[in-house]
Amino acid sequence: MYFILCCPLSHQDFKEQIVHHAATIFLISFSYCANYIRIGTLVMVIHDASDCFLEPTKIFNYMKWKKTCDSLFMIFSAVFLISRLVIYPYTVLYNTYYYSMEIFQPFFGYYFMNGLLIILQLLHVFWSCLIIHMVYKFILQGTVWISFYSPVWPYHPPNAGLDGQGHIGGSCSTWCLPGPPGFS
Repeated sequence: MYFILCCPLSHQDFKEQIVHHAATIFLISFSYCANYIRIGTLVMVIHDASDCFLEPTKIFNYMKWKKTCDSLFMIFSAVFLISRLVIYPYTVLYNTYYYSMEIFQPFFGYYFMNGLLIILQLLHVFWSCLIIHMVYKFILQGTVWISFYSPVWPYHPPNAGLDGQGHIGGSCSTWCLPGPPGFS
């Protein structure tokens, strides 16, 4: 994470990524040190559920298999939205925020952990809005990638331009979401 802070990246959501990674590091460390291993494990499983669809989506995007990439992106979107906007708040947040109060008295760790979990939920809502926008554009235009640099995604990498096929040029290999075709 320290290396990433020192290097200029072309992430539109760079600040959100830093907050996400810092909160995740603190949550993993704190859940282990405070013996909240069940909660920490559940959070990691819920977050990894959509990642198994995101990485193949990126691979097929780089291979320029558009139909496979679009299909996997739609599956990723559904799993992301369900796991982070339904399962996460109703299992993790409910149990750590309300149910734990019935068993234990609140202490610093209760407020610290729930604060970090709520920060993650706010980031989930932010990214879900971006994903919903991309899905909406996919339904209207038949492609996710042209809308990648819409007002929701305002940043254009340095030296980026449209090639002859209408794809954005430039380089970035660390997108949170897969980049447009021809973007390598």
